[in-house]
Amino acid sequence: KYSHNPYQDFRDSMLEMIREKGLQQWCDLEELLFCYLSLNSPEHHEVIKQSFSDVWQDLGSSSARLV
Repeated sequence: KYSHNPYQDFRDSMLEMIREKGLQQWCDLEELLFCYLSLNSPEHHEVIKQSFSDVWQDLGSSSARLV
């Protein structure tokens, strides 16, 4: 799928999965990352890792729960 903003699309998708599945444990989040990496072309891996990193940082620094 073509995207004008793959970073935002991956980030939004990850947040949606985290909310829907109620993911809170590191092992679950790590599995989510590996799923994104395995399901997408290597050309997208850097933006996936950056999106995941930013989501992880937001989850850790947010006073409000995202899940």
